[in-house]
Amino acid sequence: MKLLSILIPTYNRNESLIKLLQKLEPQIQDEVEVIVVDDHSDNQLKLEFPSWLKYIVLEENSGGAS
Repeated sequence: MKLLSILIPTYNRNESLIKLLQKLEPQIQDEVEVIVVDDHSDNQLKLEFPSWLKYIVLEENSGGAS
């Protein structure tokens, strides 16, 4: 079981998201998981993600309050 989960919502912010993940990576330990929820961006990332990262894409845009 993970001790800490970091949830990152995103929408059309690929450059900012990549910078954030690069800064987070050296700080990630076994008991930490990072979950990125993409609110159906127009330009979804097509990368291979490290095992500590879960990338979830919503089927439709849920709006700013989701």
